[in-house]
Amino acid sequence: MNRLEKYPEFIPGLKSLGSTCTVTQELFQCTQKYVCVLYGQLRDGDVNIARFNRFKVGQYSENTMPCTKDVLLQHTSRSSYQAYIWKCALQAIISPPPISEFGWEIKDGQVLVKWMTMPVAPDGILENVNCGCKSGCSTRRCACVKVELKCTGVCGCNGCVNVHDENNSMTDDNENDDFDDDVEAADMFD
Repeated sequence: MNRLEKYPEFIPGLKSLGSTCTVTQELFQCTQKYVCVLYGQLRDGDVNIARFNRFKVGQYSENTMPCTKDVLLQHTSRSSYQAYIWKCALQAIISPPPISEFGWEIKDGQVLVKWMTMPVAPDGILENVNCGCKSGCSTRRCACVKVELKCTGVCGCNGCVNVHDENNSMTDDNENDDFDDDVEAADMFD
């Protein structure tokens, strides 16, 4: 069954996507609650709390936890902007605001997705996770693999396969397939 069929209370809020380019507080609250429901967190309306709850029960993988509030705001901003453009498609002339204000950035003439505006994790957490593996960091015995981080220069590992790829993005060799279910963002949404 489609989640929106099961939870029709989200339909009016999600239908407002694209009414304007700007994400209203009501739309963002609806989006957060809907994402919480998608991850089985029916009582929560805050994705950061839902994320923490999933973490507490041992669901550390990024594909088993909802995104952070900061990331969701960027996604919602891009979606609202795109829906606004589509809703205005029959108008002869539209003057949308710059896309750089809605979850994208322009670098060297290219439009790139702005995934987040905050650090991935507090520096203290990233500094405290390291390993000294002798076997290539390919199993969950590696402290970095266990918490789904890539090895860094702090690690003392040999023959590491848990590294960034040449495009400076994370490789995803350790999928966690045991999930079958379908710090602060912008101040105005706290």
